[in-house]
Amino acid sequence: MIEEITKASLEKFLIATGGALGKSAGEKVGRPAAAAFARAMVARLPKLRKMIKAKKDPIAEIARLMTQLTLADSDDAQSARLHRAMLTEYIETAIIGPEFQFRCTDANYPPEPTAFADRVEERAWIVEAACAGGDVAKLLHLAGMRSIGKSTMLLYWIRHHGTDFFEDGIYYLDLDRLNSDQPDPGEVARLLLAQVGLPSALIPPEPEVARKWWARLTQGRKICVIFDHVKDADEIATLIPQSANSTVIVAADTMIDDLLGADVKYREVRGFDADASRGYFQNAVAPHQLDSDAALRSVVDVCAGIPAVLMMVAGILNREPSTTMTDMNHRLARSGGAIDEFRSHRSGTMRVFDESYASLPADARKLYRALGLLPDQMSVFGDSWLAEVSGLPLERMRAARRELTGRYLIAKSWNETAGTDQPGDGTTLSANHMIRIHARELLEQKGEFSKARQQKAYVALRVWYAIMLQYADKATSRNKPFRVVKVALDADANPFARQQTALLWVGQHLDRVVMLINQAFIDGEDEVVVRMTEPLQTYLFNRRPGRVSVDVLRCAVISAQRLGNKRYEARMRCLLSRALREAELLDEAQAQVDAALEAVGNLSAPADNEEQRADKTLRASVDEFIGLVRLDKDDPEAALTCFERAYQQHVAIKNARGIVLMMQMKGRALVRSGRAAEAVTILGEALKRVSDLDDRLHGRLWIDMASARLGIDDKAGAFEAVDKAMPFLRAQQMSKDIEKAKKLRAPNQP
Repeated sequence: MIEEITKASLEKFLIATGGALGKSAGEKVGRPAAAAFARAMVARLPKLRKMIKAKKDPIAEIARLMTQLTLADSDDAQSARLHRAMLTEYIETAIIGPEFQFRCTDANYPPEPTAFADRVEERAWIVEAACAGGDVAKLLHLAGMRSIGKSTMLLYWIRHHGTDFFEDGIYYLDLDRLNSDQPDPGEVARLLLAQVGLPSALIPPEPEVARKWWARLTQGRKICVIFDHVKDADEIATLIPQSANSTVIVAADTMIDDLLGADVKYREVRGFDADASRGYFQNAVAPHQLDSDAALRSVVDVCAGIPAVLMMVAGILNREPSTTMTDMNHRLARSGGAIDEFRSHRSGTMRVFDESYASLPADARKLYRALGLLPDQMSVFGDSWLAEVSGLPLERMRAARRELTGRYLIAKSWNETAGTDQPGDGTTLSANHMIRIHARELLEQKGEFSKARQQKAYVALRVWYAIMLQYADKATSRNKPFRVVKVALDADANPFARQQTALLWVGQHLDRVVMLINQAFIDGEDEVVVRMTEPLQTYLFNRRPGRVSVDVLRCAVISAQRLGNKRYEARMRCLLSRALREAELLDEAQAQVDAALEAVGNLSAPADNEEQRADKTLRASVDEFIGLVRLDKDDPEAALTCFERAYQQHVAIKNARGIVLMMQMKGRALVRSGRAAEAVTILGEALKRVSDLDDRLHGRLWIDMASARLGIDDKAGAFEAVDKAMPFLRAQQMSKDIEKAKKLRAPNQP
């Protein structure tokens, strides 16, 4: 019985292979092959009998034997031909597959990078994604700008992946080495077969056959295959192993849309952040060279987190032990100096940017050069700025910009910071320092750079920021509070779908905006100063109280005066009075509201009904700010008179928000006058009237109600009012009001 089963097992293999061998290899090869295997099987009958007796299937042992025989070194061309024909038959008839033991043919390939830092998060992401489970092969797509360190990270990860998940090995293939614009998947398969241990004499010369062999041999494997410098999905789509335990990592300089799908995990590889870049220098150069933290920060900014640039600068410092970070900062201080420094050291860093630029279409090259007009890498920008400074029509500019963002030469910084809403295409973009100075060099080479053009680009950038601030103001101030600056904006083009994203955007760029306001003021761009300052007021008072707010608003007052616009002047003086009150400069605050009152007294009479209504609202607003100064000067009765006068003006023009606001102010003055019970009544009425769209007013009404409740010794009511205020305050990120709420709540727990 055992002999019959064994013979049946042998017969299964020999029948499957003998006839085909005769056809494919010729009778003189096929018949000897069958005979050779018969002899080999008979010689192993004792072992096969033992396996069958132990109820083990002998087929795996026979397949292993066949693999050993076919992979044996061939002494001559005829033997290689025989073995290849036999192996073809066994693979194509599914006799041999997982039985073939993968082995790395070159332990030193790929080479480990000589220097490496950071990328802990990205490397952990690869392992986590690869071991996530599922019923299909995992495909991980890494993409990022050229020279950003994708290959270096992968080469390091191969040696230090920290997992035993890939039992059948990790294999790396750099498609750039194939010297082909469109590598043939079959040719790639031949290289992969060599990597997993198939002798070169046995690798089929036909690319399509090689691809089929690769597909068969990788079935059921725990294998990781890394394809580097992929340009097109077709290069590797047919080479993805058909195994749920396999992982394919595809690295590319651009996101390959055809690769993306439900089973694909994508991650952009960015430059090192500032902390990691500083850490790199602290480990790479001598301690005495790190003579200045400020110089180190500046050099880090120039390097833009690009590993190749960091390594080059560190290399200069290592070769020049007497050079300090301060010296290096001076050498890189201006754009042209940085370019000269980088080009003088033949690191290939600038060549990468040159090649990227040369490969761009004409419109994209023109748009890329326009990036050289950016003042620094802190500047974000949008489509309107790009269109103006490049001179390209809007649609052509957008097509060119998509080319640059696709190659990571322009970054979509919005998605990184807000992360919740997807704004309009290209709303908030940025370019790193290396690209900016490279683009500046290209502008100069083409004779397209001038100080006048650069200044025009600066002005356009400030206007773009002003527009973004006004859009953010509309998103966060849904109940349309009073504004004197009237600029027509396309409501459908507002990039901020929710107030939260608008708050996040302004919060991230607040310091930058303050700097731009100061620059615009110095350059005499007074209209831009006022346009940026009015929508920024809430953020200034909540996040930059004190001297910063005072300085910005003083500039805005002077700009309004230089414009000769009394309405702007009155409004800016009122806003400045608030900043001065918070800085406890009450006498100067009084002078500002007095001057604002004088300004509104000299307004020319507008013919337009809407403008007449706006002027009446402005006069009421001035009375409000006069009352607030009186209140801070401990004269609540005088303040109450001002608030009542403003209230009556809002009633006369049927300004619902103004009416509620003045009821709030009157309630606040009543509390300070010791008439808390009256304040509770009027604030309660205001809370009934306040619009659901007015988060800021809602929150502050409840804070004033808490103070009024404390005034009548209703601690439970005060605690409840604070609780009701907090969601509104948090929604608007009103940090100062939140602190006030916490102080009210702390001593008043029931």
